[in-house]
Amino acid sequence: MLYYITLFALQHSIMARERFKKFILKFIPKEIERAVYVFLSGVIFIIIVLFYRPIDGVIWKFDSIVATILWGLYIFGWLFSLISTFIIDHFELFGIKQSLQNSKSENEFKEVLFYKYVRHPIQLGVLIALWATPIMNLGHFILSLLLTIYIFIGLYFEEKSLVKEFGKVYTDYKKRVPMIFPKIFN
Repeated sequence: MLYYITLFALQHSIMARERFKKFILKFIPKEIERAVYVFLSGVIFIIIVLFYRPIDGVIWKFDSIVATILWGLYIFGWLFSLISTFIIDHFELFGIKQSLQNSKSENEFKEVLFYKYVRHPIQLGVLIALWATPIMNLGHFILSLLLTIYIFIGLYFEEKSLVKEFGKVYTDYKKRVPMIFPKIFN
């Protein structure tokens, strides 16, 4: 499992860097660069799903109302993450808009809805979905732990890129809005 997560982390991280983007644009049109990145991330994710093997050992197991609450949180996490992509332009995020318009769109900083309370609601939703489970076996625990570590490492570099891209606007945003845990928990 570690190999597959490492493969995903490397692909996802390397292809997100400006140096790699400049390199890959020698081979593909700039309009499809984002779509290629998302497509390859999806391929790696499918490999993870196909080759995932559960590891025995129960970390926790809840029944009845607690299980129902955790299933609700799980669904909430994925929906929260999905809705967050539409808030900032789902089709641009996945490279569809750029491909269809035959242009590389300029990013626009948006501080709306969930983004007023947490800087990275997409990742927050994924984290909720990873950990909100009524039955946490050892394999799920290791997968959740590795992906959580990757998310926080990725956010470190994402934050640097966002400061570089948006400057003072993003620096001020960082001062006002928590990175991953909404203000209600601070």
